[in-house]
Amino acid sequence: MSCIDRAFASPEFHLQFPFLSLCRYPRGMSDHCQLLLQTPKVDWGWKPFRFLNCWLSHPSFLADFQILWSDRCKEFLGDYRLVKKLGTLGKKLRQWNKSTFGNQNTKLKDIQNSITTIEDISEVRLLSETEKSKLKNLNSELWDVSRKIEDIWRQKSRQNWCKMGDKNTRFFHLSASLRNGRNHISKIELNDRFLVSPNDIKEGAVNFFSSLFAKPQCKRNEMGGSRFSKISEARSVWLERLPSLEEVKQVVCDCDGSKAPGPDGFTFSFYK
Repeated sequence: MSCIDRAFASPEFHLQFPFLSLCRYPRGMSDHCQLLLQTPKVDWGWKPFRFLNCWLSHPSFLADFQILWSDRCKEFLGDYRLVKKLGTLGKKLRQWNKSTFGNQNTKLKDIQNSITTIEDISEVRLLSETEKSKLKNLNSELWDVSRKIEDIWRQKSRQNWCKMGDKNTRFFHLSASLRNGRNHISKIELNDRFLVSPNDIKEGAVNFFSSLFAKPQCKRNEMGGSRFSKISEARSVWLERLPSLEEVKQVVCDCDGSKAPGPDGFTFSFYK
């Protein structure tokens, strides 16, 4: 038994860290094996949808989008129809991401393995024209997939001041991990009690803000006969006018494409 196994098996260790578990990977041909020390996974429930701007660069996205958008949601009326369509579209895009766009990290590894195979062949003999063409296409795909992975992590990190360049993925990855750590809520204190489980935290947050923003039962002060300056009726009508389509388009185009204006997760690049 190794010193790590003995330390993990000791009662003192379990008393100090009762939530940790130790997993041993296969030893293989080596006399060493990897050990994985992990905490139990906590199910926080539904994860919000997030539109990835790199989806727009996929060659079949626009054609697939027209098919996904064809659901007219006729049973819903008015502006709520658009809200319902966006919600349905988010679910369909999740499936499209898995089936069509795919896991870019897996694609990157497959491309790298294919390039290595051809390069190993080139050390033994001259490559044929077909192999040279395939190697050229693989290098182009490698660059494209690497850019997509960098775009994903840049959007997750929400860093928009750093220019995209070589090997920025690690910086964006660390920024996203740090941001996720800062936003993570492991427990909250409510009424002199610490809530730890996800369900208790969610219920406690809802109850707290429900009481915080509840309408107080009290008599409000009135302004009385105060005489404020008034604007003209024409100016009042101008201020309350509906924005034109050109104004809406200009505002959307001026906004950062990586930001989402609402909780539905669709970014400004999607609307543009």
